Amino acid sequence: KPQTPLPFSGEGTFTICGRPRTDGKPEKFSGSAILLPAGTYNPTATVRIRAKIENFNREAYQIGPKWTDGWLARVQQLGPVVAAEGTIEGNLFAVARVPGNAQ
Repeated sequence: KPQTPLPFSGEGTFTICGRPRTDGKPEKFSGSAILLPAGTYNPTATVRIRAKIENFNREAYQIGPKWTDGWLARVQQLGPVVAAEGTIEGNLFAVARVPGNAQ
């Protein structure tokens, strides 16, 4: 039903900067998807997906100061706000493409 959030949850694997999780385990995610009718957000119908991963640990992907050389590593080490574990939230918009349509 348009403009009605549909909750979802699941598990999946992915890479960050080409790096998979070192232990190979999937991440648990949850979120919602909502259909935005044509003209609401885009000329065509659009699906907005909001998802989050709780307890995400960047070190499981070998991302952070330990694995970064140079200036960026020094900056990350200075900021206590740059935690190794936290929640990632993201938004994604999906639009159906009609073959032959340049939109």
